[in-house]
Amino acid sequence: LPQAIQDALLSDLSKVMEYEPAMLGQHPDSGNHFTTVELFNKDHQVIRTGKRWAQAKGTGTPQEIVDQVIEAYSAERLAKGKDPNVDPEVREASAKMMEKKRLAILIGPPGAGKTTLIRLIGDALKQDGHSMLVTTQSGMLSQKLEQETGHNSLPLSEVIEQMKKVRNIEDAPDLGLRQGGTLVIDEAAMLGTREMYEVMQLANKHKLSLRLIGDPKQIAAASPGAPMEKLLEHIEPAVIYRVLRQKNEVDKQATLNMHGGDAEAALKSYSVRGRLKFLENAGDVTTKVAKDYAKWRSKQDHDGKSAAILVLDMDSAEAINAKARENLKQSGYLPPGIEIETAYGPKEFSTNDRVIFRERIDLRADGLNSRIHKGSVATITALNPGFMTVTLDGTEQSMVIPIQKKMRMTHAHAIELTQPDPAESPQGSTLTRGFLAVTRPWSAPEAIVGISRHKKKLTVYVDKKVYPDLQSLAADAEKRPERLTTLDVADRKPDQPKPPGQSPAPG
Repeated sequence: LPQAIQDALLSDLSKVMEYEPAMLGQHPDSGNHFTTVELFNKDHQVIRTGKRWAQAKGTGTPQEIVDQVIEAYSAERLAKGKDPNVDPEVREASAKMMEKKRLAILIGPPGAGKTTLIRLIGDALKQDGHSMLVTTQSGMLSQKLEQETGHNSLPLSEVIEQMKKVRNIEDAPDLGLRQGGTLVIDEAAMLGTREMYEVMQLANKHKLSLRLIGDPKQIAAASPGAPMEKLLEHIEPAVIYRVLRQKNEVDKQATLNMHGGDAEAALKSYSVRGRLKFLENAGDVTTKVAKDYAKWRSKQDHDGKSAAILVLDMDSAEAINAKARENLKQSGYLPPGIEIETAYGPKEFSTNDRVIFRERIDLRADGLNSRIHKGSVATITALNPGFMTVTLDGTEQSMVIPIQKKMRMTHAHAIELTQPDPAESPQGSTLTRGFLAVTRPWSAPEAIVGISRHKKKLTVYVDKKVYPDLQSLAADAEKRPERLTTLDVADRKPDQPKPPGQSPAPG
């Protein structure tokens, strides 16, 4: 449906078409309506502003600061017994991203070390006396970024909300920004036209520089537009092209093959090692993947390690979550639980259950305000009828949450790859052990993300009624959906009047 809406919006620039946000999986109370004219104006203005900002003076650091930060990072790794060598690509990309420009872009495949580069950017900026904030659409990724980079990170929706409320950025202390600071956006290719336009407006208001980091080949925004892709037609990015996340060299090459469009080579590398399994139907996929996941999860030496079953649709997620929990209860890993009336109906939860929060939860304890971001994933460590204690992924932080009716919370043993709400997306996350269930047709972005989340091992399970063999599975994994923007359509209709509009950053 979202693709049909976008096609309709772009079919004729001379008409205005509106639709409710609920049709794209967004909250119905947000009051968002999209029109072709609005998208055309904002697409045009984002590109115009981006081109100008890529040349305009902004926040950056001298090369000697970048070098000092890299050397400190190298020494830290050596002290921990890790390889201290910093790849020349990272050095070059760090220097380019720290040039004194208002806007810079970094691209690279999944697992390339973009998070490490975000840390280096933040270290360099702070050492030179600047403020910075890391943000991303996904709540799951935001908490990981803060843990791994050591820099403050908040979901983009919260950043926008706070920046809109204040006249001076210093009046939003949670952001830790000052005028002239830098906003670093990870997985920036997930921003639609409206989000990118709003970010640029607010960056202009608060005199912030922008650093966009991402990969246009991965899963894009649910909402219309592809602003980062269009910006890359006009702005030369910094590039890192390698894979560090996977520990196995064969898996690294498979990720690069999938990213480069050779899905057959990527999938063959899993097939020859027995990690690509074709099953008779979706029910058999559910049974097998849930059994294998539960067996791995129940092992004592896997406590504290991350694993998930990545799926392509909500129905598969619900079925596999239920089957995985059944197996985990049989093994004794999940003790008897309690029933909670969630926004999605009554569901049983147990200690050791994996959960995803589909709303922001604001907490107050010991006089301090804290919150669980929308899209955060956690493990339940204690549970009673009134409260649950959870440990958020990527942190050692335990939080006590009052149990309320209609909580927007679901199980997270299985997680959808493509979420209508980007705040709940697993894109950018890292798993120790990955399981991927293919029970409906997929495309290149889903295949790239699905094959690249794990560090140590991945197994792919395929419904033979959808894909009978490796060749058919690979053929669709190489198909990239065309994401037309209003600018593309306008280019095909040169006689179409172009509304002038106003730039998000006047001047």
